Amino acid sequence: MNTAKRRAPPGVEKDLPVGVRFMPEEREEVIELSKRDGRTRGSFVRMIYLIGLAEWKRQQAQKQQ
Repeated sequence: MNTAKRRAPPGVEKDLPVGVRFMPEEREEVIELSKRDGRTRGSFVRMIYLIGLAEWKRQQAQKQQ
């Protein structure tokens, strides 16, 4: 039996995707970078979102000081 490799961590909602709009050149960059990293576009965008979210939270915490 051949089982597909799971890309998303357990618990990630697959039934309720969030659409993200990119400029054409941004979309091409996402496609290229996700291929280079060996990820699906969705997995790559999620990873970048999580990195960006951590940075945004860090900046917000600095503003509160």
